[in-house]
Amino acid sequence: MPVVRRTFEGESDLVEMQRLVAGRTGVFGVGTNLHPGDVAHRIYSGLRKHNLDETVPVWEDDHGIAAFGIIWPGFQAFDVATRVGLSDDERAVIVSEVIGLSEKEGRVETDVFGADETLLSVIRDLGFEKAAGGYVVTGRTLVAPSDVSGLPFILRSADMRDVVQLARVHSGAFGSDWTPESYLRRMQKPGYIVSDEIVAVAQDGTFAGFTNTWYDDRNKIGYFEPVGVHRDFHRMGVGSALLREGMNRMIAVGMTTATVWHSSQDEGAATFYRSNGFEPLNTVSRWERVR
Repeated sequence: MPVVRRTFEGESDLVEMQRLVAGRTGVFGVGTNLHPGDVAHRIYSGLRKHNLDETVPVWEDDHGIAAFGIIWPGFQAFDVATRVGLSDDERAVIVSEVIGLSEKEGRVETDVFGADETLLSVIRDLGFEKAAGGYVVTGRTLVAPSDVSGLPFILRSADMRDVVQLARVHSGAFGSDWTPESYLRRMQKPGYIVSDEIVAVAQDGTFAGFTNTWYDDRNKIGYFEPVGVHRDFHRMGVGSALLREGMNRMIAVGMTTATVWHSSQDEGAATFYRSNGFEPLNTVSRWERVR
């Protein structure tokens, strides 16, 4: 069976797509691909207002899912991941199809991990050029649990009953437009585990910050995405406490590495993560085609 495109079919596809990116990481190394948690987060959070039939194309062959795309309609952008072992010709066809689905008014862009020379070769041949922006993938080895006692707030897992506070703290951290109703729907989607979202609760019960932790069991890599602190609680140690608690939980379930991304242009974030032991592992550069 040749590689053919079809629409996304929900949870069963999500699990196989997560295996695909974990398989790539197993071959190419930490920080060279999307984390399995990123797949769920991007589909069910980032694309929550869009029709997944139109924004998550899947390519399949006799061995299962061979590739998938994530299309960002508001940005004329896409992500693409292909299974290890596909031929260069098969990969080039898939990338060309994703571009065709993503391009609007003569413009399209994508992010490329620094080590992905095959994808770079394909998009360069299709007229893409490097653009401003991008990300840094940082990581650190997980060795021993950290002390999170004596803090002026409580660190705990989120609960389904927290939707009002969760919507508020997300908005206060990033200016996002989550509502309690939309966040509750997100919590009920595949891939999201309520207990894996950690919240920092101030003494008056207000949520000061949050992070979602994600786990790649195959490669023993934990991942933070996102990490947010409400603007009213900046510079109070909330973000560092969330990272320490998250890493403690990662250690408890056998993860050996923790990773997190930040914008390549955000020196404050770079300093913050460095102060918590994270060092750059890879870069993610932005490429675009305008015609």
